[in-house]
Amino acid sequence: MITKTVKSSSVLRTILPILFLGIIAIFTSCATERIDTPTPSAKTPIQKIDPTITVELSPKGSIKKENELASGLTITLNRESIARYLVNEQLTRRKLPNDAVGETKEVKGSITFTDKGAVNATKSNITINLVSLKTDEARRDRYVRENTLKTSLYPQASVKIKRIEGLLWPLPSSGKHTFQLVTATTIHGITTTLIWETIASFDGDKVTGQAKTNFLFETFDLKKPTLFFILSVENNIRLELDFIATISRKS
Repeated sequence: MITKTVKSSSVLRTILPILFLGIIAIFTSCATERIDTPTPSAKTPIQKIDPTITVELSPKGSIKKENELASGLTITLNRESIARYLVNEQLTRRKLPNDAVGETKEVKGSITFTDKGAVNATKSNITINLVSLKTDEARRDRYVRENTLKTSLYPQASVKIKRIEGLLWPLPSSGKHTFQLVTATTIHGITTTLIWETIASFDGDKVTGQAKTNFLFETFDLKKPTLFFILSVENNIRLELDFIATISRKS
C-alpha cells in the first residue's frame, strides 16, 4: 500500500505542471483575441456637409438641400405689372423741380415658397428690361440707355428675393398687408442688397400692390444725366414696381 501511494504522488507531480501550463496558454490566447480590433478600411468614404447650405431633416432623417425642399406655392407676375424709376431734376424750361419718370411693362418673374413658408431663393427672381424704359423725353432716354445704364452691356436689372420679412404664413387670402422684400439687386453689372418696402392686397389667388426702394447713383456706379436742358439731378434714384400677380398653390 505504501508503495502505491508513493507512485501516485509521483505521477501527480509530473502531470500538474503540464496542466497548469496548458491553462495559462488558453487564457493568454483568449485575452489576445479580445484586445485585437480591426482597423478601419482606408477606402471608407467620409461625408462632408457644406456649412453654407441650409438643411432640413426629412421624417426619415435624410438631409435635403434648401433648393430641393418641396415648394408650397408660387406668386407669378402678370403682364400688367409695371416697373419704373423716378429721379428729381431741374429743367431749364421749368421753374420748379419735377420727377423724370421712366417706365416699362417688360417685367417678369416669380417668388416661390417652400412648404414651410420660407422663400426658395433659387427660384425667386424678377427681371426688368432696361432697354424698354421710356420717359416723356426721347433725348433723356437715349442718354440713360447709352451712358447711365449702358444697356448694350447690361440690358436687364435682376431682383433676386432672398427672404421676406413681415409677411404672414400661410399667405393671407384677403386684406391689405405690408412687408419687406430683402433682395440681391443687380444693375449695371453690380449687385447689392436692397430692401423693397411693399404693400399688397390679397384676394383669393390674386395679389396686387407696390414695392419701393431707393439708392444713390454711386451705389451701382451710375453716371448722372448731363444734358443741356437739365440743370441739376438729385442724387437719389427711386424704383417702384406696381405688380399684379397670381398665386398658384402646390397640388
